[in-house]
Amino acid sequence: MKYDDAEYYFLDFETELPNENGGRHMGLFLEWAVLRGLASDELMTRSEALRRGETTGLKLLFDHCDGKLWDSDLNDEGNAFAMDAYERWGMVDFIDAMNCTAESSGDDIFGAEVTPQRHDRVLWQWDRRYSDWLRQFGLPDKDALLGRLLVAVQPVAEAAGFSRLVDNARGSHQVGATFECADTWGYRRFEMTAVDIPQWFYGVRVRLYVHHQQLCDVIYTEKQLDQDLASGLQTCAEVSFASLAEGWDGPRHDYLMRDCGFWIFRDAQIETFASWLAGRLRSFALPTLRSLDGIDSLALAYGTRPMSASPIYEPRDPYPALLSAEMARHPRLGQMLVETETAIRTAESHQLTWDQESALRLIERIRERSKQPR
Repeated sequence: MKYDDAEYYFLDFETELPNENGGRHMGLFLEWAVLRGLASDELMTRSEALRRGETTGLKLLFDHCDGKLWDSDLNDEGNAFAMDAYERWGMVDFIDAMNCTAESSGDDIFGAEVTPQRHDRVLWQWDRRYSDWLRQFGLPDKDALLGRLLVAVQPVAEAAGFSRLVDNARGSHQVGATFECADTWGYRRFEMTAVDIPQWFYGVRVRLYVHHQQLCDVIYTEKQLDQDLASGLQTCAEVSFASLAEGWDGPRHDYLMRDCGFWIFRDAQIETFASWLAGRLRSFALPTLRSLDGIDSLALAYGTRPMSASPIYEPRDPYPALLSAEMARHPRLGQMLVETETAIRTAESHQLTWDQESALRLIERIRERSKQPR
């Protein structure tokens, strides 16, 4: 059975687009299928090359499949999913990711640049479709999911000095558990949330963050100078999802760069993930969070060389890093200002957050303040 053929599309090209462009959406699906273990045995031998960037789904499509997507290119589960979802969503989601519409010409759709962001969006859409399709085979509700995670995770959190708070992260689609290590200056928290949002996400979100009241007040005061409506709710530091997720070879829900989490596709994956998370919390995440016990330690953690090497690096909001470094009189403050300013000025304007744009004014104020005698 043939699901799709690049020839269907490139024969209709009105401009000099390469024939391979007609198979872009197919190549992305094939790439996703290999990464999720849904491809044929032959194609699965290319999975490591795909992960290392030595090949692409499009190359696999034309080198191994002659530009056609057949049932023989997928395993049994991959075919079951493709029969239900490929025709319905394959082209629709690809067109959307290319910022086109159903009324766009074929040359506009297949000639659009497949940027890294568009590439990741297509794969994220397939994860969404796959997760929703798997629901029919049975997954525990959010409360049961959280309960099974806590069996492995709660003892680790409590052993690290984090006490469980009264649960308040509950909604129609999520339920969570919060653990806190309090101090006179504020607190450090670890939150784990089981999420069940049909057609969007089923899995686990984890946050590890610091609330230092003095630093929060300073951040708020500075943002009021730069922004019309600065929020009183500020985060001083948060262990980045990328740092937390190192070593996890399962699927991640991180395309949007917010509300990141870990996909759970099957019931059998829950204990495997819980065991991995407990180990990661024990060996890295909770010790890192415990070490952030004041302004000096926050400045030290932010002030790595380069700043992007820090486990709490957050380029979208430079205020906590720069202000903690100023308050602690960190010796790398001047270099941090240059590094942050360079990153902002060399980024595409549409990729900048409000905090990044306004931080340019903060940088100038810090430089002026540094000239004043203390």
